[in-house]
Amino acid sequence: MVRSMKKYIGKTVEAALNDACVELNRQLAEINYYVVEEKKGIFSKKVEIMVYTKEDVVELLNNVSLYEELRMCNDGFHDVLKTLLKEKYPELDMDK
Repeated sequence: MVRSMKKYIGKTVEAALNDACVELNRQLAEINYYVVEEKKGIFSKKVEIMVYTKEDVVELLNNVSLYEELRMCNDGFHDVLKTLLKEKYPELDMDK
């Protein structure tokens, strides 16, 4: 199943990363992230990060490759492949 990147919010990057590690049941070395927003006020701090794993990237790239191959096929063959891919990868939305 393809997971998308998930947003985590904390007072610090470390706090948001800790929440991600706990929820994903992963070690810090197993996840990737980037800072979306960092706000520092007089009385508060807030950091938003987006988190993803290597497996998420590989799976997404595999699914994109399959979808692009499908789009390049002619219409008749396209319908057959589309049906087969929907059965194998129901999480893909190939009607877009």
